[in-house]
Amino acid sequence: MSQSNLLGCGLQDFGKQRPEIDWKMCQGCDPCEARKVCKTRAIMQFDPGEPVFIELARCNGCNKCVRACAFGAIILNNNHYSFLRQDPE
Repeated sequence: MSQSNLLGCGLQDFGKQRPEIDWKMCQGCDPCEARKVCKTRAIMQFDPGEPVFIELARCNGCNKCVRACAFGAIILNNNHYSFLRQDPE
């Protein structure tokens, strides 16, 4: 299966890869194209201009958001608990 075909698959086809936001890359676009394509409204943004976040409980794993982000700020990760990880400074 090619990489382009994989991006449209659900979580079960991915070995449970989950989308996550790379906050260093997120530009806080208004409107956020990834939010617009998210049918389950899992991508949220509290304030305009602020980075978005993904509520994994709502995410259905379609991964359309990965392709929709023009800045590459949404990436796939095998670790369900990656949102708990702290990046070293």
